[in-house]
This record gives sequence, structure tokens and C-alpha cells, in this order.
Amino acid sequence: MKLADIRALHKGKNDNFYSRIFYRKVSPFVTYVFLKLGISANAATWLSVVSALLGCFLISLSKVSYTLIGLFFIQFWYVLDHVDGEIARFTRTSSKEGLYLDVMTHNLVHPIIFFSYGLDAVNYLSVTVDFWDMTFSLRRIILFLSFIAGLSVIVIDLASALRFQVLATGHAYKVKVLKEVTEVTFRLRHLHPVAKPAQNKLFKIWHILWNVLCIPGAIWFLTAGSLLKINHILLPFYSILLSILAVKAILVRMKAGIDTLY
Repeated sequence: MKLADIRALHKGKNDNFYSRIFYRKVSPFVTYVFLKLGISANAATWLSVVSALLGCFLISLSKVSYTLIGLFFIQFWYVLDHVDGEIARFTRTSSKEGLYLDVMTHNLVHPIIFFSYGLDAVNYLSVTVDFWDMTFSLRRIILFLSFIAGLSVIVIDLASALRFQVLATGHAYKVKVLKEVTEVTFRLRHLHPVAKPAQNKLFKIWHILWNVLCIPGAIWFLTAGSLLKINHILLPFYSILLSILAVKAILVRMKAGIDTLY
């Protein structure tokens, strides 16, 4: 077994910007160690969840040293998110169950990430906002918006459940929509609109925004916001952006016209 053999497993076409320049560079080394230790793909997935939750907890404590350590654990979660697939492909143990476990852990981790940064933000805010005859605590507003951001990510994940139906039935990633065949890739960071991507400039804009600003990019931006104490500005932005993408995901899912497993 060589590192080159593990790197050869990378398909790359669905990797986001961060995976191409960083995570796929690091994951083969971790995969190599895990294979030597006999750690299975599913075990790597569960370890990634533990790493993510520990990182989120540390970030929510609003201490610089804890935030940096928490960033490491969350980044390690995303590295392991690549490692489990590499182990499965290398050992030829890929399965629908393993894919389901991997995606469902995303449903758990993604919203908690946003909520943990919301908890971090409320630790240094004490401002109130007057609106008509009501007074709101800015801390409550930011915490609520972080919840909305996390909830929106879950909606996007659930809208992508079409993938399970496609895999379960053995069909290709093509569906007939509006009397034309169009490739619809329901992945969290690759949510194609119901149109041919090459002919859709709006898709390209959303794709760039999602790759640069959302997970895993959001982790870097929100960690910087945590250190600079500006997440009370960034979290409202994310709540709006993710809410729009969540609605978009629902509309795409409805237009696809294919039953999902749920």
C-alpha cells in the first residue's frame, strides 16, 4: 500500500475549491494511517462526528485558545469526511448504508456548526435594539439567526435525498425535467438548478458563492469572525443566504419529479 494508490482514488470532479487545494492533500496521509490501524470507513465517519462536536463545543466557549483548538477539530472532521470515502473505495467496502451514514452525519454537524458560532457571538454581545414599541436583545436575535442558518442547511440536505433514490434504484444522475434531460447533482455544495449548467449564468454565481462562503468555507470565515468579534454581522448574512438557498433547494427538488426514500 502506497500513498500514490490512495491519491489515485480521487475522482475530483465533485470536489469543492477547499477540497482541491487542501483537504484532498491531507486526507491520504490520514487514510494511510487508518488503513494501517485497521479502522473501517464507518468508524472513521463516527470519529469525524466526535471531532466536529468537540470542536463546536470549544468554539462556543468564546476563548481565543479554545476557538483555535476548536477550529482544528472541525477541520479534522472535514478531513475525516474525505478519509471515510477513501477507506471505503480502497478496501472495496463502499455501500449505500455507508453513504447514508456519511450524509446523515452532515445533517447533524452542519447546523451545530452555525449554532456554536451563534453561542460564541452572544457571549460578547449585550446590546438591545428598539423596534416600534418593543425592545429586543441583540443576543437573542443573533442566536435565533444562527438557528435559522443551521435549519436552512438541514433543509438543503434533506432536499438532496434524491441521491439515495438514484443509488437505490441504480439509475443514472439524469432526470427528465420540463421535457428535457438535464443532469441534477443533489450534493450540499453542488446544488444544480433545473437547467443546463452551461447555459445558466445564475447557477455559476450561486456555485461560486456556495464554494467560497458556505461549508467548509463558512468555518474559516466564522472562525475569523469569532476572533475579530464580528459574527453578529456575519451570522445574519449567512442566515439570509442559506435561507434563499434552502428555498431554491426545495424548488429544485419539487421540479425534479422523482420520489425520494422518505
